[in-house]
Amino acid sequence: MWNPVPTGLPTGTKVFNISLNLVAILDTSVVSFLEALGLRSHITALGSSFVSSLCLQSLLPNLTIISTTNMTLKAQQLLNIDAVFDSAPNPSDSKTISISSFSDPGPLNRAEWIKFYSAFFNLENKANTLYGQISGNYNCLKKLPSSNNRPTVAWVGYNEPSSFNNNTASWTINDAPFKKIFTEDAGGTYFNITPRSYSTSSSFLSAISNVDILIDETLTGPNIYAVNNNFNLTSNDQYKFVKNNAIYREDGLSNPSNGMDWFESANLLADDVLEDMMNVINPNLPTKNYKRVWLRNVAKDEHIKINSAINCSDVSAALTDNAVQCSSIKPTTTSAAAINSPNSSILLLFAVLIFIKLIT
Repeated sequence: MWNPVPTGLPTGTKVFNISLNLVAILDTSVVSFLEALGLRSHITALGSSFVSSLCLQSLLPNLTIISTTNMTLKAQQLLNIDAVFDSAPNPSDSKTISISSFSDPGPLNRAEWIKFYSAFFNLENKANTLYGQISGNYNCLKKLPSSNNRPTVAWVGYNEPSSFNNNTASWTINDAPFKKIFTEDAGGTYFNITPRSYSTSSSFLSAISNVDILIDETLTGPNIYAVNNNFNLTSNDQYKFVKNNAIYREDGLSNPSNGMDWFESANLLADDVLEDMMNVINPNLPTKNYKRVWLRNVAKDEHIKINSAINCSDVSAALTDNAVQCSSIKPTTTSAAAINSPNSSILLLFAVLIFIKLIT
């Protein structure tokens, strides 16, 4: 901090000694940003042990889990902490830094929060470099999908009856700016109509009857049987997303306790997420052998990958962006619609037969 601290600061101004040394994280969306900056060793306390980061998992025995019920204990646990990163605003606590990267409207807006975190550690140059790499790759990747015949993608959810909703089930069409941007940049058409909430599965299914690809954001539903049960679907239904086997979930990468990495590193790694979306829409993108990280096809029984502490080879290593680099990708002329249509091979054969007929 300045020495001495400047006078005349507005009431409620928080002053921090830069760079921070020991920090607590009460929202796991922060983890990947600090890890990418090489600051894993500065994390000494967590609000929960359910982190997806495999290397942070390996450090859990040495970390403090902040109490959520005993405020006296919580104060003692935070006594020697320089700052607390939390999504819940706490103006009265001089150590709390409020964050909201997960609610920023655009994919690159969310990734750019790395600059905010870096300022507390004098790592602005490193953050600018990292963000430049992510945004540069993202902006290159979004030029690859075809601009024609863009399949329709709906992000949806099921809310089971509980005390929070008067024991009344509902089905929703989810909407968020970053999902719209990801969908359209990946070569799809974003599905968004009103009403967005339905009290019966039949009215909900009627609303999405022409959707090509479904992304199920229901927190529970590990396999296609659970998904079908939640939405009252059967394998014989004629909805496009059923016939196409195009039902996905965001739980492709999770920790051993089913904590989804989608809510952790996907906030930062916008170019990786875009590649996942591109591959959902066109299996030939970004490359033919691409393996999705988060978006898992439950209709094809793809398995959940587990992030486990035993897979951490170097706890001191910074988190890296493993996205395919756009500059190394050869352009493809295959359209998204051709890839995702269940009758694409028949249509291609039909076209070849017509061509042969015309030249003979």
